[in-house]
Amino acid sequence: MRSRELAWLFVALTLSISALSSVSFLADRMQRAFALDARQLLVSDLLIASDQPLPARFLEEAQSSHLQIAQTVVFPSMATVASHSKLASLKAVSAHYPLRGALRVQTSAQGQILTSGPQQGSVWVDPAMLASLFAKEGDEIKLGQKTFVIGGILEQELDRRAGFMNFAPRVMMSIADLESTGLIGLGSRVTYRLLLVGSDKQIKSYEVWANQFIEAGAIKGVRIEALENAQPMMRKTLERSDRFLSLIALLTAMVAAVAIALSAHRYTRKQADACAVLKCLGASSVTILKREGITLLALGLIAALLGALLGYLGQHILTLLLDNLVMSDLPQVSFWPVLWSVLVSWCLLFGFVGPAIFKLVKVSLIRLIRKEFDDLDISTLWTAICGLGTAIVLSMIAGARDWEIGSMD
Repeated sequence: MRSRELAWLFVALTLSISALSSVSFLADRMQRAFALDARQLLVSDLLIASDQPLPARFLEEAQSSHLQIAQTVVFPSMATVASHSKLASLKAVSAHYPLRGALRVQTSAQGQILTSGPQQGSVWVDPAMLASLFAKEGDEIKLGQKTFVIGGILEQELDRRAGFMNFAPRVMMSIADLESTGLIGLGSRVTYRLLLVGSDKQIKSYEVWANQFIEAGAIKGVRIEALENAQPMMRKTLERSDRFLSLIALLTAMVAAVAIALSAHRYTRKQADACAVLKCLGASSVTILKREGITLLALGLIAALLGALLGYLGQHILTLLLDNLVMSDLPQVSFWPVLWSVLVSWCLLFGFVGPAIFKLVKVSLIRLIRKEFDDLDISTLWTAICGLGTAIVLSMIAGARDWEIGSMD
């Protein structure tokens, strides 16, 4: 506790853990927020699409897995108001649609954020469709064999995609009314979708089962879309944001490495005298090694607790500073940033101090008379190179959370 060099090493280690954890807390929360926003563009966690009605087995397995379920049916059709007709992209949705995100519907001159589809007998219409049909809210619109009331103007639909069937203006209706329209028949260009929401474990398990079921039954025209393989532009955005935040953590780890390296160098050179005295008093190499190891371990544990606390407070300050830039609410913090920040800092600590400690074990008694620190021998030099190289590579890869970025740096 009286060692000034050890105090500086403690400060450097604490600051490195707090800096790494604070940046990692924010990066982790933003990455999870981006992933949540991306799932809202899918309006689900997992989506199964087909050009034929899906076998009932998909629905039964989802129910047995306790997943939230919604269904949509999309196809082109003609919509008629009075004497005006226009090609529409008709979308029939179940009551629980959308499972993620929300629809924005304007009704009676007021915008509403809704988390369920239209009621039976009512449809929501794209503004472009109303303009083309010279219609307004409350008018009747004919779809196939049934007449509906225009109950609202559909202003936002998160999962609308480009394509032939979505090129025309949207008309959204309840899936319970679909059969009564008589629109689906032989040769209809229909896309059936099953939307699923659940925990990551449940979704992954269901995805594995669905792939096996499709392969075993040789089912054609069925595709599975998840966050990893849906909407290329969205996937690229997620990858870029992940790399950007990883680079921030990487730069923080590099600065922490410099601070720990300088402090470790001063500490180990100061300890040379103490180790020489211990050897004069009969201490063995194992005793010195154990003493230094316990000291560093205790130092690391205390620095980990204090650094994690400072990092937690620091990420709150960063969140407040970025309040105007972050539009969505960030998820709560997780334990992972603390864990990997401590591991990276410990890797740097033992990587920089470890080789020098092995040299301290072999320190000569002549050290008490001649103050120079003996030159490193070949074995210690190779140990230092391997230790430092491993520490730096592992810390960079862990700091970047991307082996390609970490390896390049």
